[in-house]
Amino acid sequence: MVSEEAVRQRSYEIWEREGRPAGRAFVHWIQAKEELENEAAASRQAGRTFEYHTVLYRFEEWQRVVQPKPRISSRPQLMLSQRLSPNHSVAA
Repeated sequence: MVSEEAVRQRSYEIWEREGRPAGRAFVHWIQAKEELENEAAASRQAGRTFEYHTVLYRFEEWQRVVQPKPRISSRPQLMLSQRLSPNHSVAA
């Protein structure tokens, strides 16, 4: 939805462009509102296309950058109980 101030400004520009005719204020208002709504719709559509391509590019970039983690081939040598220092007591 376009603001009333934007429609007012556009209808004034249309009025001046047509040579300032009398009695056509309503026609200019409707024309201005339609023009602004069409421009807003086209702008939103263009923005969606840009956003889609940006997301697609980022996804492809992510696929190129992320490398799989190496598998652990051997178990850890120390058990949890061995990792604790002798000063710590384990509550049962």
